[in-house]
Amino acid sequence: MKKVFLLIAILAMAYNAFAQEDTNLSKREIQIEIGDAQNLLPISIYKYSNIMGDTTSIMRALSPVISITHHRQINPRWWYGVSVAYRNLYQRSEGKEKNVLYYSEAKTNEFAIIPSVKFSYCNKDWLQMYSGLQAGMSFAFGKIAYSTGRISSGTSSLCFFGQLTAFGINYGKDFYIGAEIGFGHKGVLNFVAGYRF
Repeated sequence: MKKVFLLIAILAMAYNAFAQEDTNLSKREIQIEIGDAQNLLPISIYKYSNIMGDTTSIMRALSPVISITHHRQINPRWWYGVSVAYRNLYQRSEGKEKNVLYYSEAKTNEFAIIPSVKFSYCNKDWLQMYSGLQAGMSFAFGKIAYSTGRISSGTSSLCFFGQLTAFGINYGKDFYIGAEIGFGHKGVLNFVAGYRF
């Protein structure tokens, strides 16, 4: 029952978005975004130990978030669309527990398909300034390899994926480049390049 209600709600939102569309504004844009992963710290190393002398060190590396977004203009200020995003996480743990050395490696891939909305408060021919919101779900899956030679069958999870763009700017008429400052899974700083048609 919940799935049927969710489907009806999504269809109603899509219908309302199409109903607001101005036929004179048939602008669309496709843009590629590269985000800084997590606040400009793509590699982090943690070390800790307990009172028994057992030590563990964890090295974590995140790839930049790469995404492709398609927007369609529904009136002079509002755009809606969808974004497809990908990122990779690599984590290696090494340690000593009861004088036995161990390690494990985890590789996780995360994919997201999320709806996107954008509000342009400056919409000139060569300059656009905007704010936006992207929120939806992502699917993450990965495998873990242990020092014993065992490899996990894989883990998967469904997670929230969101990005709030506080300020975005791009320059160019048909082809454009720009940057976004925001908060979320894509990071604090995103670089964009796109095409309007």
